[in-house]
Amino acid sequence: MVFLTFILFGCSSGPAFRVLFIGNSYTAANDLPGMVRDLADSVGRDVEIEAVVPGGWWLRDHASSPDTLSRIAEGGFDYVVLQEQSMVPADRGLADRESRPAAVSLGLAAIQGGARVVFFMTWGHRNGSAEVGHSSYASMQRAISGTYERLAAAVAGRVAPVGAAWWMSLVERPDIGLYQPDGSHPSVQGTYLAASVMTATLLDVDPTDFSDDFGLDADTASALRGFASRAINGERPWG
Repeated sequence: MVFLTFILFGCSSGPAFRVLFIGNSYTAANDLPGMVRDLADSVGRDVEIEAVVPGGWWLRDHASSPDTLSRIAEGGFDYVVLQEQSMVPADRGLADRESRPAAVSLGLAAIQGGARVVFFMTWGHRNGSAEVGHSSYASMQRAISGTYERLAAAVAGRVAPVGAAWWMSLVERPDIGLYQPDGSHPSVQGTYLAASVMTATLLDVDPTDFSDDFGLDADTASALRGFASRAINGERPWG
């Protein structure tokens, strides 16, 4: 079991908030929770972030994990963010059988603890995944996005539309490498894009307000924040 806790205190233009991330290596890669913390700080917000992110876990694993459930039950979180295994949401039948009941169980537990639920809409694999019936990124992304929208609706949650921003970046700025060599996990640029969307969703701010580039060149960081902004403002490139 992997527990990560990040705490930041400082001057703030708003109240501190607490977030619990529940997911796997897509959330853990390049320390997305830490990026969220620092992007929040760049717009003057204090955060306390915790993450339960064992590699390869499905939401069903979290829904049956005493450690995950006890962490949710302790309460005190403003948001609980749920991220499913990368391929499951691309298979509607599998998602309906496995993701939906687990998401409802975890989501209701979070709500009972006083938190709002946010779903981390992930991205398709670079070349799709034949294992779940997709021969291209675009086909896989459409299916993933639809699943996350349905999961959010099931518990009156919100969606952080990372997948929408990812699509825009791949089409409009293919020079920005979003993937690690495995064609699945995110590069630092990919995590920065995901963190920009996630932080903006949690704070209800525009990603273009963030000022931390995390060592990326200014053009790349600005472009990624722009894609995040368009996704946050409702653009869905798959139509």
